[in-house]
Amino acid sequence: MNATNILNKVKDFLKPQFALIIAAILLFISIFMPLMTPSREVKSQIKDSIEYAEDLGSDKLEDAYRVLLKPSSAKLFSTFALKALTEKLILSETYVYLGIAAGVPIIFIVLIAVLAFFKKNIPVIIFSVINFIVMLVRNSLFSQTVIDSDKFEWAIGNGFMFFAAVLVVAAAVWCIIEKKKSAKAE
Repeated sequence: MNATNILNKVKDFLKPQFALIIAAILLFISIFMPLMTPSREVKSQIKDSIEYAEDLGSDKLEDAYRVLLKPSSAKLFSTFALKALTEKLILSETYVYLGIAAGVPIIFIVLIAVLAFFKKNIPVIIFSVINFIVMLVRNSLFSQTVIDSDKFEWAIGNGFMFFAAVLVVAAAVWCIIEKKKSAKAE
């Protein structure tokens, strides 16, 4: 084998792996995109609550209400998980919903990104499918408790998270196919 053949094989192998890493990064970015958005009526109530918290001088309460204006998975998890822990509400229904809504997908997404970086394609597919199922459960729970109440609606982050999860699986499958093709060619 000459140097150009080796270089071409390396280029061919890096293309699907590069796509997988980009898809994993997009999935990671989706954690910070707005997950849901409040209705106009709720936005007005939240802004009134922020003003009330400012009048009380309660920074923590004000921050909690601000999170509700454009909640992302990361903001929801960090703000309300901290509140649940400090108030010893670990086994409360709110904490369970919060863990499913934000925490579990965050854990899977970080794991998927790390595995994609280390070229572990089969585990990436497995954890992506599990993450997709968790996101479906999250949407179902929130549709029954939050979204369906006309107080909030899904924002771009929710759809982007599903889109990125599908991209990760497609890129991982592409990596596996290209790896098998290059193994047959040798």
